[in-house]
Amino acid sequence: MNAQPVGPVPAGYTDHDAERLYLTLDPDDYRTRFGRDYDRLVHTSAFRRLQGKTQVISPGEADFFRTRLTHSIEVAQLSRRLGEILGASPDLCEAAAILHDLGHPPFGHVGEEALKHVLDETAHNWRLNPITEVGGFNGNAQSFRLAVKSLSQSHSFEGLDLTRGVLDGAVKYPYLRSQRGVQGSSKRWCFYPTEQAEATWMRQGVPPARRFEKSMEAQIVEWADDVAYSIHDLEDWYRAGFMPLEMLAQSSVFRDEFAKAIAPGLVNAAFNAPQVEAETRALFASPTFAGFTRAYDGSAEVKKAIRLMRKDLFTKFTNVQVAASGTPARRHENDLHVDPLVRLQNGILKQLLWEFVIDHPRMATHQMGQRKVAEELFTLHIDALHYDPSVGRIDSDKAELEIYPPDLRDALCNPKATPPDILRLVADRVSGMTDEYAVRLHARLTGSAPGIFNAFV
Repeated sequence: MNAQPVGPVPAGYTDHDAERLYLTLDPDDYRTRFGRDYDRLVHTSAFRRLQGKTQVISPGEADFFRTRLTHSIEVAQLSRRLGEILGASPDLCEAAAILHDLGHPPFGHVGEEALKHVLDETAHNWRLNPITEVGGFNGNAQSFRLAVKSLSQSHSFEGLDLTRGVLDGAVKYPYLRSQRGVQGSSKRWCFYPTEQAEATWMRQGVPPARRFEKSMEAQIVEWADDVAYSIHDLEDWYRAGFMPLEMLAQSSVFRDEFAKAIAPGLVNAAFNAPQVEAETRALFASPTFAGFTRAYDGSAEVKKAIRLMRKDLFTKFTNVQVAASGTPARRHENDLHVDPLVRLQNGILKQLLWEFVIDHPRMATHQMGQRKVAEELFTLHIDALHYDPSVGRIDSDKAELEIYPPDLRDALCNPKATPPDILRLVADRVSGMTDEYAVRLHARLTGSAPGIFNAFV
């Protein structure tokens, strides 16, 4: 590894923060080292593919829904502004936001859960421990893998070679699946065992007391993600006719029913159920939502109501601070402070999506089909390998590697590839697909796609 400093380091940060696994830059590069990371990330094929991946609903369902790409851009914009406000590096925050969803699979969280399930099942069949040896599937961990995996497989420069600070800024759950209990999380982690060496390198210098804590910049990105998710999905689904903002704004009875329905899931150390209900009623009775007098109809009045709502909510949700006044807002020297009431209000808005969209029968049937496609695609690719657990290798005489791209064929046949490596490569293949590509390839592999040229591999 060559850690020689190249390129300027932003004020307030150190060479350690901006160190890379490999030296790949021109010494005369005028960009900050974090700015160079942003430039590299936005030109990756993984970032481009986000335009075809689900935010909540598949791209193409309507002309106004956010995709995972537009969501990531909005999170990056907000992260940059929060970095500027708080005194963290805007370049670092923006680059980390671009990276944070790079490993997002097709079909959103439905695809994520499907891949986790089928990968765990396959690991058991291969006589592997799905938690300690394989690590399951998680979009956050997949993002980290995409940033470092090429470096893991070769000691020549083939990957993004990002700085320690940007990698750490995209890590919301800095532990392996086997360590998830340290934060009481059963659903999220950011490292697979196959990238443990890179994770250890990235976390060098983190104070022992913060071993399982996210960096300041990661907290900024996480909050920006929550803010963008709540506000933008609120707008999208109101336009689609699913989100009854007019009823919440105009009917006290409807507000009361919604408040009672969501309160149990939002109770925490700061707020009990009656307080959550009261804040829910107050939020939707406030001037922020007063302009919603009817369902979305494309009129100037409802568009104005949307603009005013966005402005009020962004103003409220970006009023954040550093936890320790006078301490630098960077990496592990400080934390983000968001007022508990503001966090509660954000949580209330996020509950709207579950109450009126995700649990809707139309969405449930749609997602059931997506789950089936994701699981069967993984299984089809696994079956094509003809892996023999008794000897721990692919049966080269039977393997149908033609369904894989050439670069993956080479990686799968690498004699140094372990069984967990092979499972990870198959997960890379399926998780990297866009929604449309996954549906078309599934149809092709199952024999339900007519003709030769209507789908491609």
